[in-house]
Amino acid sequence: MDNDQLLKDLELAKKLCHELRSGNRNVMDELIQKYDDKFKKIAEWKLYKRDLSSDLMSDYWIKLQDGKAICNYEGKNNSSFKNYLYSILIYLIIDYNRKKQNDKEEQLNSTDIQINGNHPEKRFLAMEKQKIINESILIMSKTFPDDASLVKMYLNGKNYKEMAKILLKNQKFKNDLIEKKSVAIRKQFKRKKTGSLERFKKIVERLLKKNGLTSSDMFV
Repeated sequence: MDNDQLLKDLELAKKLCHELRSGNRNVMDELIQKYDDKFKKIAEWKLYKRDLSSDLMSDYWIKLQDGKAICNYEGKNNSSFKNYLYSILIYLIIDYNRKKQNDKEEQLNSTDIQINGNHPEKRFLAMEKQKIINESILIMSKTFPDDASLVKMYLNGKNYKEMAKILLKNQKFKNDLIEKKSVAIRKQFKRKKTGSLERFKKIVERLLKKNGLTSSDMFV
């Protein structure tokens, strides 16, 4: 985000903060009108129980109207005000998903946390990352199927030599042939601008932006 937009976001947050601390809850009306529908759709998509989205959004705006969260916005890591509001929504969704599960799921989650240290928040964020990755590969496969195949193998932990063996499955495994193929794959994978990895990153960044996320959300 450019500096001009960041300054505008900081000014908006400062204004909202001042008005909310003065007791003017109506100052949130424009913000609600701008984001309520969009955020509700996100909540419906991410909640374990979609019918709770209206309740969640009510709690969300009530939470923001106390002014504390808005007053804490500082534009850290060049994060936009929209992304900041989105992050608050995500944590509220995580909280809802944790609280609204049935007793059996709660018991299983509690046991899982004690045994594996696998917290619901971490599982949820991991699921979000995987969704972005899967969708990126799907989009990539439609335009650059060979690159998508390389990225998928890479994400599955394959090295260049292993990739070469897979791609040469119908040919005899001669060492010199595998080596040549490995070198070619490495060049294609790491080529600037048009390489497999670069293309994948661009698609991921586009999807992150579409979902109101940043690379810092993706790689925490």
